[in-house]
Amino acid sequence: MALIDNKSQTMQDALVNALNSAERVDIEVGFFYFSGWRLLAKYLKDKKVRILVGKYIDPQAVPDLLARVKQDGDNIDLEPFQPRQKISSRTDQKKTYLDGFIRLSNESSLLDDTEIQDAYKILEQKYLMAR
Repeated sequence: MALIDNKSQTMQDALVNALNSAERVDIEVGFFYFSGWRLLAKYLKDKKVRILVGKYIDPQAVPDLLARVKQDGDNIDLEPFQPRQKISSRTDQKKTYLDGFIRLSNESSLLDDTEIQDAYKILEQKYLMAR
C-alpha cells in the first residue's frame, strides 16, 4: 500500500478508491465528525456501514462548543466537551450521543447547505436501517 501523505495521495482518495470494491464498511472512530461523513457519504450510500464511536459530545456542552468554534474556528479539540459523568448503559450512551448531535445540528449551521443535507439523509437512512 502506498504511503498516504496528503500530497501525492490524500486519505480521502485512498478511502474512495477502497470503497469502490467494498460491499460493507466498518469504521471505528474516537469522535464522529460529520464533515468526514459528508466527504464520503455518496460513496457509502449503497454499502452496509457500521460505525463504532468511542467518544461523544455532552448535549449540555453544545453552547460552549459553538462559542469555541466561533472564536477559534472548526478545528478544535472536542475532548473538553465530552459528558462529565460516566454513562454506563449502552442505551443511555446512544441516547446522549444522538441528543448531542441533534442539539449541535439544531443550534448551528451544520446542516444548512444542500450537499450537507443530502449527506445527512444518507446517514439517517443508514441509522434507520440499523435499528
